[in-house]
Amino acid sequence: MGRTPTLTIGQHSEAGRKERNEDSFGILIPDEPLLTTKGIVMAIADGMSGSEAGKEASESCVKSLLSDYLCTHESWSVQTSVERVMVAVNRWLCSQGMALSPGGMGMVSTLSALILKSGTVAYIFHIGDSRIYRLRGGGLESLTRDHRMQVSDNKTYLSRAMGVDTDLKIDYRKIEVEAGDVFIFTTDGIHDFLPDHEIVAAIASASTLNEAAAKLAASALEHGSPDN
Repeated sequence: MGRTPTLTIGQHSEAGRKERNEDSFGILIPDEPLLTTKGIVMAIADGMSGSEAGKEASESCVKSLLSDYLCTHESWSVQTSVERVMVAVNRWLCSQGMALSPGGMGMVSTLSALILKSGTVAYIFHIGDSRIYRLRGGGLESLTRDHRMQVSDNKTYLSRAMGVDTDLKIDYRKIEVEAGDVFIFTTDGIHDFLPDHEIVAAIASASTLNEAAAKLAASALEHGSPDN
């Protein structure tokens, strides 16, 4: 008989040098039969600080994805289920944003999610500039692409995000999972200030994943990160 896959989780989030923490994250491991049919849901979101309700936007993205995905029709594929949930959440954010701000940017957030099924396959969904990495055998690979546009030498802005436009374009990919894979979810307050080798080193030197996550935050602050 095959061994039952095991999952270890570590997490850490803080406001950093900001007054408010507008990042949100969550993981949901459902009971059977949903564990088999739907899988484990993980997500991270970063509310845009320039919007009226960035924290509320990021929380809505994570909470809605975790709960609503499990309620989607069992005949739908993972891709169909997640994308329909994300489209619905995006429309709600857009409508709320219009009410909060004349420019319609009142509730804007990134959203990056991973659905893990049977411990052997993962589905990635992404919009914005949060990231999902995979650490395998000492090598770090970003599984997502930042949706940013360069407007000057030192200025960029989000080219895609939740709550900006009702015409939502979601990056999607499906990958194989191997025993020992480590998936790392970060917002730009981490990866804009830490090179890949420091991310790998923080995880390698930690005794638990909670410690590793806290080390990443501390290292980013030491490197001058002004963000959550």
